[in-house]
Amino acid sequence: MTFDEKRMIFMEYIKGKYKPLIVYYPASGADMVPKKVFGETSVIHLSLPENEKEVKYLERLGNGIKLLGDMEESPLADSSVDLIWICLRGGRVNGRALKDFMRVLKKGGLIAVEESQNTDGNRHKWQELLDCFNDLERVELPDNFEKPETVYSFSETDAYDSQLVVNSEKEMIDEVSGKGGKYVGYQYVFDYALFSKR
Repeated sequence: MTFDEKRMIFMEYIKGKYKPLIVYYPASGADMVPKKVFGETSVIHLSLPENEKEVKYLERLGNGIKLLGDMEESPLADSSVDLIWICLRGGRVNGRALKDFMRVLKKGGLIAVEESQNTDGNRHKWQELLDCFNDLERVELPDNFEKPETVYSFSETDAYDSQLVVNSEKEMIDEVSGKGGKYVGYQYVFDYALFSKR
């Protein structure tokens, strides 16, 4: 299983259970996985204008809905999205961004938080991210998403789309050595949370 295939399991769960029509993905970078699951006409990618000058995230995303803007003051209309997808790789959501999320999210809408953090001393960042949503109602998830899941990943470049994900270090060593590769010891913890706007 690749890193992205692993991520898609949570997205497929959200899609199947809640059926969001419009998904807002602020700070999406060039991450195409949500639009593969929810559909390219359903996901709104938002990128800072200054990122597009050199990194060109939106161009790299290909087809779909792409906007320039800041998640603290997005160009989206009030109450216009069903789901906000958050994947900040250890980042936080400040008060201005959260206020804008509440503005654009429909009543009863959801905020899904998906993180895959390197385990080297970054676990505290998960709780810091969850604390940003204390004023929202936390939605209970199935056990396989409620408990953090440690996975081992291999990649020469540490690019998420090329990584393999397995359930043990031994399994990774066997997988990689069978392909003539080298295990470089990436270990991640997958965490998921879901919040509802009352």
